[in-house]
Amino acid sequence: MGKISTYNQVPAVFDSIFDGLLTSGIVDDFIGRSARAIAAPKTQTIESKESYIISLAAPGVSKEDFAVTMAGRTITLSYEKGEKSSEFFNFSSFKKSWTAPKGVTSEGISAEYVDGILSIIVKKPVEVHEDPEVITIN
Repeated sequence: MGKISTYNQVPAVFDSIFDGLLTSGIVDDFIGRSARAIAAPKTQTIESKESYIISLAAPGVSKEDFAVTMAGRTITLSYEKGEKSSEFFNFSSFKKSWTAPKGVTSEGISAEYVDGILSIIVKKPVEVHEDPEVITIN
């Protein structure tokens, strides 16, 4: 009977090891987070006195794969990259949108891609400060 009890405890030990791996974050770190990191490149938005700079780290993506569009006040950055070989098929895509401040037009937006970093420069609109007019009350 002692051997059966020991044998029954071995699977319990393995179960606890595997349960620990699944709940410890190791599998999530290895599979989940690494997959999300590949699927969602890092973006950064910086505000300067004259503009907003949206940067995207996308090494290995060619300039021709990117699209930057503006519809209304929505600026959208996207890319699709795919390659097919005899051994595997690899495809990735990304899309993210930002709302531009009032007064920003597409003429005030430029983009550049240098060393794997795409930067979108959004010039701030010129603020018009008007002196208030006094209205006479009759």
